[in-house]
Amino acid sequence: MNVKTGELLPEKLVGRDVLDLLRQRLASERIEPTNADPEPNWNQLCLSLGREYQLSKAQSDELTRALERLWLLPFRRYEACSSQVIFFYTQVPPLRQQFNAAKDHDGAVLIDGFSLLIKLMLQGISLFPGEPHYVGQQLMDAMTEKAARLYVLPIARLLVDSAGGLWGTNHFLADAPNEIAVHEHLVRRGRNDNIVASEHKYEGYCRELESTPLFWKEWEELKAAFKKVKFWDKYGIIRRSPLPDSNWRRDPLPDFSKPQEAFQAAFDLFCCKWFLYGMKQATPRDKPLVQKLFYSFGPYGTSLFIPGYWSLDANRDLNWKAIQSCIAPVVFRVREKNWTPTGRMPPAKQRRRNRQTWKLKNSDCEENLGISSSRKKQD
Repeated sequence: MNVKTGELLPEKLVGRDVLDLLRQRLASERIEPTNADPEPNWNQLCLSLGREYQLSKAQSDELTRALERLWLLPFRRYEACSSQVIFFYTQVPPLRQQFNAAKDHDGAVLIDGFSLLIKLMLQGISLFPGEPHYVGQQLMDAMTEKAARLYVLPIARLLVDSAGGLWGTNHFLADAPNEIAVHEHLVRRGRNDNIVASEHKYEGYCRELESTPLFWKEWEELKAAFKKVKFWDKYGIIRRSPLPDSNWRRDPLPDFSKPQEAFQAAFDLFCCKWFLYGMKQATPRDKPLVQKLFYSFGPYGTSLFIPGYWSLDANRDLNWKAIQSCIAPVVFRVREKNWTPTGRMPPAKQRRRNRQTWKLKNSDCEENLGISSSRKKQD
């Protein structure tokens, strides 16, 4: 909480200017919000929340801005998380007073953990390992019912932040949360145009694949073998099974007595054979969804995915400046001296030593070539 202003959340999350900048970024990327319902009238909502929960104008205004940020995030965060944000502003303050008066230390820990979770929630889903609103619901239940605290308290203790915003060696609040929101919107739409400089490789492979008779023959045979299986989702897409990190851990093996699981196993092999992540139902014939080169950042770090058909030229294929501009807000480096092995020179000192050595080598070369100091000054 900001003691000077009384605000519960940091300005970089719910400030009016921050939200306006986020709207501008989304508009520049031609991104429409993903919520099923139309955008609320925020002024009317602010007034109704103030009356319903007896909030001051400043409190209802901040709550409304927090809900507005949720509405601007992808993956329908407003529908999933709005009730918890309202609970945070309306129920947590009196609960905190109640726990302090009863000297309920565990209750205070639950509130502190929930407060940090709300800050993570308002940044998106990339920085939390799991669904933050689901964990948040467990914390809410534990605050109001002591019997639910047994297995929730360990999570709450892990969520409590330390001084300076540190969370272990990680941070729970990115320098530029808007970058995370924009990145998640682009990922949801399968867009990587901002980081791939050699889009012709993807387009070339798509053309080659669609002109391969064997590909279409195998796809039609696969559909014919599973006529009774409803494999298209509501969007007319079938996707391969997701793979965990490193592809070592596997989900339970498919039961081939069940047609749906047998089809999924066959489709995964089909996707592996042709470098696909899915197929889309279309006319006059279905559309292959080819794996793209993309990057994503998550709670444990940043991943770069290179499809198997892609012959990578790291300098030409990727826009590293654009990637760095997105990664930088969520990368929190430990001070370099903490990573210096025993007996090795600190990196900063090593760089200074390298520069000095380079200058000495250049001066020796000039002397050997007979370049005088007066000549160097003229140059």
